[in-house]
Amino acid sequence: MSLNEVFNMYFGIIDDDRCEVNVLHPLINVLKLCLIATLCGVDELDKIVDYGKNKKEFLEKEFEIKDIPSKPTLTRIFAMIDSKMLSLSMACILSHIIATTPEQIMLDGKAIRSTDAIKSIEKMMNIVTAYTDTGIAIGQKTVDSKSNEIPAVRELIEMLDIEGKVLTMDAMHCQKETVEKIINNKGDYVVQLKANQ
Repeated sequence: MSLNEVFNMYFGIIDDDRCEVNVLHPLINVLKLCLIATLCGVDELDKIVDYGKNKKEFLEKEFEIKDIPSKPTLTRIFAMIDSKMLSLSMACILSHIIATTPEQIMLDGKAIRSTDAIKSIEKMMNIVTAYTDTGIAIGQKTVDSKSNEIPAVRELIEMLDIEGKVLTMDAMHCQKETVEKIINNKGDYVVQLKANQ
């Protein structure tokens, strides 16, 4: 099943309450555009419109999106859409994508730049993310500093279904307790090793 067919199937469960006479953009196509743009890091409506215009040829060929809606159209659609059904659709799409990809989960921590400049945050924030090789994040923990990555990774291991999956991590996580958690949860691991470990 192609990604476009997956989108059509799961976005198709959402009711479109607009009057059919005035509909220029099928709801499924609007949702596909917004999801694809968001997965590419675009998170503002006017930028989604720009993304759609810049990628029009690709979107039409791969996802049957022929026309790009305006920002006011996107605003109206998201105001009337059932958010619970949208959440359900998104969860189904992500589950389908994850279920059909190789069984690998990467765990990695990144510092969020400039967060130390925010008055309410004393130190730079770090986020530990678990993601598949499709780039889709399936779990995330926020930590205060680099030193807190180790327990955050262990919490993610406990939260995720890792049975039969291979987890990859950098040398910071070359820890007996961490790999024991992976083994106890029926997963496998590949951990980078440095000379001092």
